[in-house]
Amino acid sequence: MKNWYQIKNLTADIAKISIFNEIGLGGITAAEFIAELRALGNVTTLELNIHSPGGSLLEGLAIHSALKNHPAKVLGHVDGLAASAASIILMAADRITMPEDGFIMIHNAQGGAYGDAAELRDMAALMEKLQGTAVDIYVRRTGLDRQTIVDMMSKETWMSAAEAKTLGFCDEVLGRVGLAAKARPFDDRLKLSPMGAPDFTELENERDLERFFRDVHFSKTESTALVAKMKTLLTRPPVDDEDAKFLERLENLKIPKSILN
Repeated sequence: MKNWYQIKNLTADIAKISIFNEIGLGGITAAEFIAELRALGNVTTLELNIHSPGGSLLEGLAIHSALKNHPAKVLGHVDGLAASAASIILMAADRITMPEDGFIMIHNAQGGAYGDAAELRDMAALMEKLQGTAVDIYVRRTGLDRQTIVDMMSKETWMSAAEAKTLGFCDEVLGRVGLAAKARPFDDRLKLSPMGAPDFTELENERDLERFFRDVHFSKTESTALVAKMKTLLTRPPVDDEDAKFLERLENLKIPKSILN
């Protein structure tokens, strides 16, 4: 089993692909994924299951292309979350299903660079190209106009299964799986992350905590608001049931109080 995917034959005609962690994790690249895909033989159906927070967009685009060009019928299913680059891969499926409490998230291409002005301009140009390719993929899949997709990506859009179906990102909504839309995104999006239980032991301060939340796909504004609310609830008793439930979740996460001092 790989760090973020598994590919295996179920029968001579059917193969299953599971993507269950950060794409590109551990230095395992799309090239290895594609090599295993080609080694499946003459399968006619690929069952693609995704529960991933995203990862490398470049790797995701390569995998999307490989699946899109594969002769087999690709049946995509969101096990819980298909975010960022994982949603790009999902769009290669001929048919997409989701549990009613699953999520798809799309946002702008992101990356970083270090160097002089020319190198930074090169990185910006690359981000624009990747962004354009991602927009094209979503437009082809959904039939939405280009500006609508651009706007959705710019504001980082989280879609429930019902919303994804209405907008053309999936074809059918199935029953609940019990791990997504439980009304409180603070708790649920952390549960959705397939990176295992959150580990806060290496965090030293509030900024580290905000960065952690952004890494699991909260926006910058949401991350700042979460940390502010945590600090407030540690300095006064809860005033209502909502505060009490939030504080209970905070305690369950075992975040060291020293981070918030």
